[in-house]
Amino acid sequence: MVEICRQLDGIPLAIELAAARVKVLSVEDVRARLGDRFRLLTGGSRSALPRQKTLLATLQWSYDQLVPREQEVLRRLAAFTGGWTLEAATAVCDENGDEFEILDLLTELVGKSLVVVDRGDGGRTRYRFLETVRHYSLQCLEEAGEAPALRGRHLAFFLRLAQEAEGKLTGPEQGSWSSRLSEEHENLLAALSWCGSAGDGTGTCLRMANALWRYWSARGHYELGRRALEDALGRGGAEPEDVRQERAMALVRASAFAMVQGDYASARPKIEESLEIYRALGDKRGEARSLTGLGTLASYQGDFQAARSFLEQGLALYRELGNLRGAVSAVLNLGFVSLCLGDLPEAKSLYEESVGQSRKIGDREHMAMGLADMSFVETRLGRRDVARGQLLESFTLVKELGAKREGAYGLESAAELALSAGEPDRAASFYGSAEALREMIGAPLVPSEQALRNELLAKIRAATGEEGFRIHRAEGAATEFEPAVEAALVWLQEKVE
Repeated sequence: MVEICRQLDGIPLAIELAAARVKVLSVEDVRARLGDRFRLLTGGSRSALPRQKTLLATLQWSYDQLVPREQEVLRRLAAFTGGWTLEAATAVCDENGDEFEILDLLTELVGKSLVVVDRGDGGRTRYRFLETVRHYSLQCLEEAGEAPALRGRHLAFFLRLAQEAEGKLTGPEQGSWSSRLSEEHENLLAALSWCGSAGDGTGTCLRMANALWRYWSARGHYELGRRALEDALGRGGAEPEDVRQERAMALVRASAFAMVQGDYASARPKIEESLEIYRALGDKRGEARSLTGLGTLASYQGDFQAARSFLEQGLALYRELGNLRGAVSAVLNLGFVSLCLGDLPEAKSLYEESVGQSRKIGDREHMAMGLADMSFVETRLGRRDVARGQLLESFTLVKELGAKREGAYGLESAAELALSAGEPDRAASFYGSAEALREMIGAPLVPSEQALRNELLAKIRAATGEEGFRIHRAEGAATEFEPAVEAALVWLQEKVE
């Protein structure tokens, strides 16, 4: 019943009508039918006024008290899912783009308890419906025949937002833009679904999915992102050159998600097709991207000779083009190859280069990964103080970005460091947190790094004993992402101080 009350926004009449239905339906049956709440929640006492006998009638009465322009905006706001900003409401609900008129109308709707004000992160003001009001407003929108036009404007606004964010997610504003996309994620997914259902001859779905790829990757939404990209790729249709480029990009990115998930058989044909398209278009930057992807795939599968060849070809093209961010990715993956081959000095040198370039261009995501990897190497080289400082910086970035896969690598490096520092119980806990995090986001260890992790696990087991290992590993596995990162930060700060 608590969940029913939550879905009904605590509205007394709605709860009273739901309680009446419990006389003839189970609580679970009532909850399952709340999607059609206006037919479900009818009734009331015989002495009640007509508008108090059904939830629909109550909302209809409130709607009728609004002036026409307020009614229009109220139903148009139903195009949003998960709330909206004043900027978004102006773009979607008003053909003239008059922000102050929309602000006045929102003020009226808030005053009449039809819209709720929320304070978002970074001081941004957001607005939302109570869920019951949203259901009613959406019904009004459909009845007015405005839904297709409003969804088109909604899609246009959120496509622009996604494309603007894409360019910001590789520099110093990564954290704030990642948070903004998190706030708008429900709207972004709704826009993506609408562009798909309306047909996609112009590549809109590809553009939207490509623009959101980096956000999904950083937040560990691998399955969601892969499905969105593959769905957009499956639409087909005429493909002018710009859409072919979007297709090639989507193939690279869907392949990247498949690799993270361990589905190498699916990843290879995608990345090979992308390389074919880029070469046909004469797109050297895209070619470098595909070559780097092929090198990453080969390194994951343990074919280090092929990995080096592909990665060095990609790196040469990136350097020819002056593409520092692409070069960072290629060098980082070359460092991984050296680590897997046991060449720690070379791995250290490559990781240092990657982190230095990441710092130069403000790419926090690659910096977080490179620092975690470099810490692992420094620990194995016996330089624990250096490793602590690197890992502290990596976790600070992970916390800022909400970067879960980078966090998993950081926790594994923290386990290596804790073991080296004579704290095997803590090492078991950190490793348990990393395992649970990988399982949650669907990013298993790649085969070529499994040997390194098995070696670490064997050492932790030997130091803790089997029972101690089981207990502390389970403690870590029970710790969620943010508390696990915070625990690592506290431990590292204590050690540095």
